[in-house]
Amino acid sequence: MAYVQKIALLNQAGLPLKEIAQLRDCLREQPQDFCSGLRARLQAVSADIDRKVADLRASQALLADLLAR
Repeated sequence: MAYVQKIALLNQAGLPLKEIAQLRDCLREQPQDFCSGLRARLQAVSADIDRKVADLRASQALLADLLAR
């Protein structure tokens, strides 16, 4: 995977370009060969997305309850 493609993919996955720039040394030749700093940041972004999805589901359930009345 080309360097620019990795940057675009990480950005689409939720990492701001500023963070990607700070972790640019972690982008290695192998597609999934990330340094521990980048891997940890990806895990944090994934956990944040999980929290947001849970919040949205709770909001959706509340709206469904209100509309059912």
